[in-house]
Amino acid sequence: MSNLNSVHPAVENTAEQLRNVASDVTAKVREAGAQAKQVAQDQYEAARDAAGEYYDQGMECAKQYSGRMEEFVRDEPMKALAIAIGAGFLVGFVLARR
Repeated sequence: MSNLNSVHPAVENTAEQLRNVASDVTAKVREAGAQAKQVAQDQYEAARDAAGEYYDQGMECAKQYSGRMEEFVRDEPMKALAIAIGAGFLVGFVLARR
C-alpha cells in the first residue's frame, strides 16, 4: 500500500502537468486562430479596396471612350453608320452559322 501512496501523487502531478500543457496549447491555438482571422480580414479589405479602384478606373475609361464615340458619331455620321451596319452584318453572320 505504501508503494501505491507514493505513485498516486506522482500520477496526480503528471495529470496536472498534462492539464497545464493542454491549457497552454488551447490558448496558443486560439491565438493563432485569431491572428489568422485578422490576416484574412486584412487581405479581404485590401482586395476589396483594389477592386474598387479598378472599377473606378474602368468606369473612367468607359466614360472617356463613350465621349470619344459620341464625338466620332457627330463628326462622321456616315462612317459611324457604315461601321454599325458592318458590325451588325458580321455578328449576324457569325450567329447564323451556329
